[in-house]
Amino acid sequence: MIHNILGINCTSHDTSACLVKDGAISGFVEEERLNREKHTTAFPTKSIDWVLANGGLTIDDLDAIAVATTNHEPWGHFFRYPKYFGFVGSLILLASNIRYRIKFAKDISSFKKRIKNKKIPIYFVDHHKAHAANGFLISPFQKAAILTIDGIGDGLSSRLAYGSDNNINFIGEYKFPDSIGYLYERFTHQLGFNETGDEGKVMGLSPYGEVKSEYKNVFSEIVRLDSDGAYQLTPAFLNVKRTGFLRGTFALSQLTNEKLGPARKKGEPLNQNHQDIAATLQRTTESTVFHVLKNLYTETSCENLVISGGVGLNSVCNGKIHLHTPFKNIFVNPVVADNGNAIGAAYYVWNIIFKQPRNFVLKDGYLGPEYSTKEVKKLIDEYKLSYENVDNISRKAAELIADGKIIGWFQGKMEAGARALGNRSILADPRIAGMKDQLNNQVKFREPFRPFAPAILEEKIGDYFVDVISVPFMEKVLPIKPEKHSVIPAVTHVDGSGRLQSINRSSNPRYYDLIKEFENITGVPVVINTSFNIKGEPIVCSPTDAIRCFFSTGMDYLIIDKFLIKK
Repeated sequence: MIHNILGINCTSHDTSACLVKDGAISGFVEEERLNREKHTTAFPTKSIDWVLANGGLTIDDLDAIAVATTNHEPWGHFFRYPKYFGFVGSLILLASNIRYRIKFAKDISSFKKRIKNKKIPIYFVDHHKAHAANGFLISPFQKAAILTIDGIGDGLSSRLAYGSDNNINFIGEYKFPDSIGYLYERFTHQLGFNETGDEGKVMGLSPYGEVKSEYKNVFSEIVRLDSDGAYQLTPAFLNVKRTGFLRGTFALSQLTNEKLGPARKKGEPLNQNHQDIAATLQRTTESTVFHVLKNLYTETSCENLVISGGVGLNSVCNGKIHLHTPFKNIFVNPVVADNGNAIGAAYYVWNIIFKQPRNFVLKDGYLGPEYSTKEVKKLIDEYKLSYENVDNISRKAAELIADGKIIGWFQGKMEAGARALGNRSILADPRIAGMKDQLNNQVKFREPFRPFAPAILEEKIGDYFVDVISVPFMEKVLPIKPEKHSVIPAVTHVDGSGRLQSINRSSNPRYYDLIKEFENITGVPVVINTSFNIKGEPIVCSPTDAIRCFFSTGMDYLIIDKFLIKK
C-alpha cells in the first residue's frame, strides 16, 4: 500500500522538496528559505530533512521518491540549435549539457547513499510533465486545458495538455529556443537586471513605458506568430556569448542592440528607452500567450485553464486571460515555477504512475515551517528583546498600521512561492500616498518603480476592482476602479492596476481579522502586503530571520505570534 511520496526539484534553480502523504501535501519548502541563498541551485538537503521531520518520517519510511528533471539540451533537440546559435554556440550548449548531466548524476548518487531501504523506487519525471502535474492535479478542476510555459526544460519551452480526473494527455509542444519565457529572460538581462528571478522587475517597469510603433515592429520581427497557434523566434536576434573554453551564456545578438539600442548596464539609470522596451516586451508576451491559448482552447473546448511554469508568474498577463481568450476559469498556483516541480513530480507519481484518485485541492499556500508560541518566546528571551504580549494581536496590528506604522507580520506556516501571502509579510497603510516610496527606500532597499500589492477582503473585491475575481495567491493583476485610486494610492500602480491578494477567513483567520479590523478603523478593507525580506534575500523563514531583518530595516514594529516587538 502506497502512503508516502517524497518529491524533489534538484536540477534547476529554486530547488525544493515536498512530502505527499496519502495524496495530500504534508509539507513543502524551498531550499532558499533554509540556506538563505536566493534562487539557490543547491541540492535540497535541508528541504528534504525538514519535510521528512515535519511528516514524522525517516527517508527509509518512504514508499517512493519522485525527482523532477531538467535536461537543458537533450540530444534529440540539440541538432536544431546551430540554426539559432551557430556551430560554436551549439558546442557550448552541448558542453553545458554534459556538465549538467555529470552534476546531476553525482547529486543523485550522493542522495542514494542516504537510503538504506534499497526497495524504495526512484522515479524521474520530465520537467514539463512535473509542471503539468503541479498545475492540474492539485487544482479545483476535474477537467481542464493545461499550458506549461517557461524558458526551457527538457528541450521544450511549452507543452499543451488536457487533464481529466487523474490523467494528463499531452497534445502539443513548443521546442526551445522558440520560447517566450526565454525571450523575457534575455530582455531582463538586456535591461540590466538578473535574468533568473528579476523578470518581475521588468513586469513592474513596463507600465511606465509606451508601446511605440517602431518598437512594436521590431518585436514583431523577433516573435513571429504562425496561423496554427505556434510561434517562432527569429534566429538573427539570438546568440550565445562565449565566456571561456566551451563555456558561455545565452544572449541577444548585436542586431538587437542595433534595432533597440545598447544593453543597459547594472546600476545605470533607467531611461524612457528602457521603459518602452519593457512595455513592448510585456505586450508581446501577452499577445504570444493569448495566441497559444486560443489554439489550446480549439484543441480542448474546455473553459477551465491551468497554467504552470515560470511564465505563470507573469501576473499582468494572467489577469488579462479571461478578457482575451475563451477561458473563463483560470487556476495558477503559488509555486508555478521550477520550485513547484517537487510538488508536480510527487503528484505525477501518486496520481498517474500509481493511479491513485485525486483527493487534494490546494486552497492556500501555507505549506512550510511554523514555530510554536513557546519556541518564539524562548528566542525572544534569549535575544533579550523588549516585547508586549497582546491578546487581540490582529486588532493591535490594525491600529498600528492605521497610525502609519510599518509592521513585520510573522504568523503560522510559511507560505510557498515567490509572494508573501500573509504569514511572512510586511504590512502598511495603502491610504498614504508616500508609503510606497518609504517602503522601497527604507525597508525593502529596492528600485523606486516597483509596486506593492493590495491585500483585500474577498467579499470587498467588487468595491475596489473592475473585475470580481478571487485571487488567493496574488497571481493576477487587475484594474482598480478609477474612483478608488485616490483611496488606496500606495497600492495603485502607475497604470491604475494592482496585484491583489483576496483573503477569506477560512484560509487565514488571523490575517483576515487584521484587515477586517483595519476596515473597522478606517473604512478601507485593504492593506499593503509585501514579502518579509529585503532586496537580494529570500523571504524570512524562522523567527531568527525575521528579527534580523526587522532590526536592519525601517520597519516600526515586529509581530511574531502574539508578541509585539518594537525598536
